[in-house]
Formats: sequence, C-alpha cells, structure tokens
Amino acid sequence: GQGDQALEFYRKSLAIRVELCRGNPQSADFAHDLAVCFERMGDLHFGLGHGDQTMEFYAKSLAIAEELHRRNPQSADFARDLSVSYDKMGDLHRGLGHGDQALEFYGKQLAIAEELHRRYPQSADFGRDLAVIHLRMGALHLGLGQGGQAQDFYQKSLAIAEELHRRNPQSADFARDLSVSYDRS
Repeated sequence: GQGDQALEFYRKSLAIRVELCRGNPQSADFAHDLAVCFERMGDLHFGLGHGDQTMEFYAKSLAIAEELHRRNPQSADFARDLSVSYDKMGDLHRGLGHGDQALEFYGKQLAIAEELHRRYPQSADFGRDLAVIHLRMGALHLGLGQGGQAQDFYQKSLAIAEELHRRNPQSADFARDLSVSYDRS
C-alpha cells in the first residue's frame, strides 16, 4: 500500500543523499540532509511496526547528528538535531520496554535541552523542548515505578509551561502545553 510506496520514494531519496555525501564529505548540509532522511526512514518503519529497521535507521541518523554536533559544538541547530535523535531513540526504547536505554537517551536529550535553554533563555522553542523532555522523563520514571522522580520532572515541566504561557498568552500551543502539564502534575 502507501507504506510500500513511501518506502520506495525514501529509498530513492536516500540513494541520492548518500551519493551527495560521498561526493562532498565535508558538507554539513548534505550530512544533515542524510541524517534527516535516515530519521524519516526510521519513522516510516516505526509506523509499520518494523522495530529492527527503525533502530537501524535511527542509529544511522544519530551517528551523523553526533558527528555534526562534534564538528560544530556551538551550533544550536546541530545541538537541537542531536537532541531530536536522542528523543527518537528514547521513544523507541521506551516503546520496546527498554526503560534503562530510554532513560539514557532521554538523559542525553535533557542535557542538551538544558544547555540550549541556558544559552538562549528567551527562545520559546528551546523552552518548549525542555518542558517536553521533562514530561517524557516524568512519564518514563512513572512507568518504572519511581513516582517521586516522576513528580519532580512533572513539576519542572509545569514551571516552564507556565512561564511560556505567561510570555505568550495568545499561543494556543503554549496553552495546550500548560494544560498537559497541569494534567500530569
């Protein structure tokens, strides 16, 4: 069906992106595009229930994101891309019931989100990223039977969500985020 057609298109896109990277190994843009393609292939396989293929593509995307961040440590964009890769791996491991691995990836995502929020305190996007990872960490800890730790993360998420909503009262997204934080706190 449509999943097979999407896989075929992504495979064609992937082949082009691999060749572009081979021909331009120093190009951060081409490497980033390849990482995004691997991530999308992983997302598609995730949606189709193909856990092994999901892991394979997410791992490839993560490796590129780590390398781009290593080569460009001051780039907020590459740091955020790496954070997204950690999020994908954390979600996958959480879904597979691998709580310790999920905690490891979410912990790495949290460290990046905290650093970006510290460097760019007025960025609503980075603030939201931090609030969301606190929610994810709370849910994971709750699922692991660690209610106290879950509550700590939920409270941190709530504080950020309240601040974002206060600074952006007309934003429906921030109002929704605040309501989700209230639900969890």
